[in-house]
Amino acid sequence: MRPVAPQVGAAVARHWNLPEETVAAIRYHHSPRLAPDAFRNLVCLVYVANAFCDIEDGSLDVSLLDRMALRTLGVADIEGARALHKKIQSEN
Repeated sequence: MRPVAPQVGAAVARHWNLPEETVAAIRYHHSPRLAPDAFRNLVCLVYVANAFCDIEDGSLDVSLLDRMALRTLGVADIEGARALHKKIQSEN
């Protein structure tokens, strides 16, 4: 099986001796539920930021966001994610 970008990115980050939390954020940012507990907050942050970029370009609908990742960041539900996304859009 061919490796996917997060696995390759994590391997490169490890090769460069980046901190393990950075390696985990790269490795699990598409699958935050698989992240080790010690790094889950950072992984969920990167996941949501990446998802918001995908929402911007139309390749993801906000209703498909991982609820566990949202809750980890203190966002209660999809409506909260919509509000956060709108706020971030208005600030950029």
